[in-house]
Amino acid sequence: MNYYKRIERRNKEIKKKLESAVSVYLVVQWAKWCVKEYKWTGRLICENGMSWIMPEVYHWTDHNGEYEEWYACPIHHTTSGAIYEWTFNKLAAEKLAETLNAAETHYVETKPLSKEEEMEDFFNHYA
Repeated sequence: MNYYKRIERRNKEIKKKLESAVSVYLVVQWAKWCVKEYKWTGRLICENGMSWIMPEVYHWTDHNGEYEEWYACPIHHTTSGAIYEWTFNKLAAEKLAETLNAAETHYVETKPLSKEEEMEDFFNHYA
């Protein structure tokens, strides 16, 4: 089933609709976890074979500079990143992304070894 629906970009009615639409926030990972905002079409959809629902959102694309266009599509079709969650609450999405980034960051402070300690560590490891 084709969910993509073309929306005229220069249509003033659509522009007003996009400005007043409710936002959906997607927690997604590229280099780190971040939050991406989309405008909701007002529909929740369930694709064939899926056991969960997802929002249909307006997605803008420029087709690699060829022409600009808005599409209405399922939120998981908007990115190639790893999607963790979608929500209507911006603060919850930002907090979740912050928590996920903190959980993946492991800083271990170590002091540099002296030459003697380094040699001892080397011989203990390879002896």
